[in-house]
Amino acid sequence: ARRILDQHDIIAIESQTQADVAKAEAAQGLESSVPWPLLLLPAPPRRSELPRGQTHLSSFL
Repeated sequence: ARRILDQHDIIAIESQTQADVAKAEAAQGLESSVPWPLLLLPAPPRRSELPRGQTHLSSFL
């Protein structure tokens, strides 16, 4: 069933589209800002994997 869209429907669709575009642009910007060699580094240890008493990664330095 089709219905005619009113002004509020159109504004909501446009707002959602703008939000989706902004999210995509932000994700693309973040993706392009990460240096590729950084991707080869291992992930930092999880809090549960740290020795007791060491809650910050700076304690390794």
